[in-house]
Amino acid sequence: MFPPQTLDGAAATRGAPQTQGLSPAAWSKVAFIAEPLCDGCGAPFEYAHSDRCGACMAHPRVFARARAACVYDEASRDLILQFKHADRLDLARLFGG
Repeated sequence: MFPPQTLDGAAATRGAPQTQGLSPAAWSKVAFIAEPLCDGCGAPFEYAHSDRCGACMAHPRVFARARAACVYDEASRDLILQFKHADRLDLARLFGG
């Protein structure tokens, strides 16, 4: 039997028999998107100036709303690509939450 590990491959924290999340180091690097953001595409704004960004106002999309939980960057890229292209279905619970 393998020792418990976090979903990002780090060793599980002491006292946790099985973990379904990220290590504290990986979790602290994820940049979550918070208000203010575009109501149409979910892109973050530096400050609240309207409900929609310029791109959504210029070219309205066929869907009403979209939303991402975090910024696609170095901290989240590997996990997202592993889920999409490497069949890491064990990441579904993390992303679905």
